Parts: sequence; C-alpha cells; structure tokens
Amino acid sequence: MGLSRANSGQRQSRVRQDLESSRLEAIQAVPDHLARKSGAQDAGARSASDDPRPEAASSRKKAVEINPSWREALPYVVSALIAAWLYHVSDGFADSQMPGRIGPDAWPKIALGLMFFVSCLGVVKVALKMRGTLPPTRINPDRALLHPPELYPHLVWTAIVATGVYIWAWNVLGYFLSTILYSLLLMWIGHQRRSVVLAGCSVGFAVFFLFLFMKVVYVALPLGEGPFSKVSLALMSVLGIR
Repeated sequence: MGLSRANSGQRQSRVRQDLESSRLEAIQAVPDHLARKSGAQDAGARSASDDPRPEAASSRKKAVEINPSWREALPYVVSALIAAWLYHVSDGFADSQMPGRIGPDAWPKIALGLMFFVSCLGVVKVALKMRGTLPPTRINPDRALLHPPELYPHLVWTAIVATGVYIWAWNVLGYFLSTILYSLLLMWIGHQRRSVVLAGCSVGFAVFFLFLFMKVVYVALPLGEGPFSKVSLALMSVLGIR
C-alpha cells in the first residue's frame, strides 16, 4: 500500500514538471518583437486611460464633441449675402403698384428679409459656440448604434400622395376646404390623435393662408365648384376679401 502511494505521488510530480516545461517552451517560442509590441500597446492603453493630466482628458473629450469653427458659419454668411443682393435687385422691379395695394416687390422682400434674418441667427449661434457661451455639439456613437432613428417610409409616401391629391382637389373643393382636409391628414400621419388639436390647427392654417394670399399678397386662389364655392365666398366676405 505504501509503495503504490509513493508511485502515484511520483507520477503526479512528473506530470506537473512536464506541464511547466511545456508552458515555458511555449512562452520562449513567442518572438521578442511581438512580445515588446503587445507590452507597449497595453502600457499605452493604460497610460491613456489613467493619465490625469488635462491634456489627456481633452484628447478623449474630442472623440465625443465637435468643436465649432468659422467654417460652420460659412453657409449662413453666403445665404445672408445672397439674400441681401436679391433684396437690392428687387428694388428694380417694374412699379405697377395700384392705389391701396402693395407693389410687386413686397412679397419677395418679405421672403428675402426672413432669409437674411435666419442666416444672421445661424452666424450668431456659431459665434456663441466658439466663445463657449453655448455647449459644443456632443456625439455619442454608442447611443446612435443602440438607438437608431426610426424611419417610416410608408408615411413619407402617403404624405407625397396626399400632396398630389390636395393640389388636384383645389379646383373641386376650393383652396379653403382642401387645405383643411390636407392639414388634418398630415397631422394624422404625424400621429396626432387629439380631435381639438386636429380641428383647431387645420381650420386655423386654412384661414390664415387664405387671408395671407388673398388679402395681403393678392394671389387669386381657387374657390371650388358648386356648393363648395359658396363656402369660400362666405369666408371671404367674413374676412373682408373682395
């Protein structure tokens, strides 16, 4: 019994020695340049992540932040210059203004003035970001991968078809009624289900743009056919449009 225990102990010791020798041979078989390269990469990764200096923190911060520059303001500057030039050109329109009505240059000047104003706001926003008044744009690539934006191509195509039907319905229903139905459909496509919001916004949009085009800009809009034209004429009478 004692001899068998001694023999088993000797066999276990020889097995351990063989395993240790094979492990040493595997380590020695790794080329020196690969071992040095792996060690340098590990050390660099540890130093970059553990470096408490502000420079290292700023370098890591640049990976998730986009610092603004004057190049971002260039499109706004170009848009403002184009709007200013076209505004000056609109002064040369033929003056066919009638008494009590705005001239042909009024509507283009309004649109160009809004374009110039929005462009100036873009330049101011970039300048505030550069001064640090506004925080820089932050990008989280992990969040973009985990939560991609939801796309609804069928809703886009539905809106395109609805726009075509809306334009076709002008001559039948008139601008006012067709605009109400079109606004209702677009808000419904946008997942708006509150009846008060749907009714109020659709009627408000139709009345506002009817007054803007026919009373301010003097653009004739289709009234519709049959009983639909009576609705348009009644609304025009209420708004004082002749």
